[in-house]
Amino acid sequence: MFNPLDTLRIRWQVSPPGQASTSSSSTKGGEAVRAAMGRMGEGGKPSNIVAFARQVIRTEGLWRGLWKPGMLANSASIACSSGLRMGFYPLLRDWLDMQFSAGEADSEAHAASKSPAAMALASFAAGGLGYWVSTPTYQVKVRLQAEAGKVVDGVLTTGARAGSPPRYRGLFHALYTIARDEGPTALYRGAGALLIRGALITTGQLTAYDLTKTRAKAAGLLGDGPVLHVVASIVAAFFMTTLSAPADILMTRYQTAPQMGKSYRGLIHCASCMIRDEGPMVFYRGWTAFFVRLAPLNLVLFPLYEQLRRLFGLEYMD
Repeated sequence: MFNPLDTLRIRWQVSPPGQASTSSSSTKGGEAVRAAMGRMGEGGKPSNIVAFARQVIRTEGLWRGLWKPGMLANSASIACSSGLRMGFYPLLRDWLDMQFSAGEADSEAHAASKSPAAMALASFAAGGLGYWVSTPTYQVKVRLQAEAGKVVDGVLTTGARAGSPPRYRGLFHALYTIARDEGPTALYRGAGALLIRGALITTGQLTAYDLTKTRAKAAGLLGDGPVLHVVASIVAAFFMTTLSAPADILMTRYQTAPQMGKSYRGLIHCASCMIRDEGPMVFYRGWTAFFVRLAPLNLVLFPLYEQLRRLFGLEYMD
């Protein structure tokens, strides 16, 4: 459902400045590339993400330009990471809370005084685990979205790799190709950044959601129900976006470096090159698109999760 926003964010993050003039006329399909670039106008790369989205939809269409790229890989990655995060979080949180309170954190008093530290540590650990396990499918998603573009005569005529043939046909072909050409360990390229990103996303998401619910109920502002779930979901979206945005763009640039013709010695070298070439605010490039993607996702995920718990005879998450 939210893959178009994710694709837009990735394509915006990897698109080079002055993209409209980057293609080579000497490559196969050069005439098609120049024609496509000509239709984009002389202004080069759009100055903001909204104009960029319009350009993509106008030249490639919504389905091929934003919806289709990486859709299956994205679904597989989310299923894996979210299942592990949501499953392990309450177990880890309650165990940590028991350790912090010397075994006294049970009953109703525990529910009203859950430790924010336990929430943060549990969500950080659960998020890191979930995202680390899903690294191969997530990396494929990023690569498919990064090289998305209109293909004419087997050559990309738009996108970050305009003038070159697409490298991957889909999820399984990408997994096979990466393992064959770069080695099996390449499937976990950027796993450290993804682990940190996932840990930060989950810390912002689950800690903010859980803490907002806990404090609102304790203060008598809202009862545990759909309205509180919606409010807490929006708060969680803001914090998860802000905490994870730097790691997100760093991981995107690092994982897509081979197909973009760049080489980095490691994550630190990649980060230093980004700061040198584009300034420190590059780490919040695409924040709005990231938030716009995560807010609707949270508004579906948490209320649905809470109602499913009730449907199966469980209490709301507490």
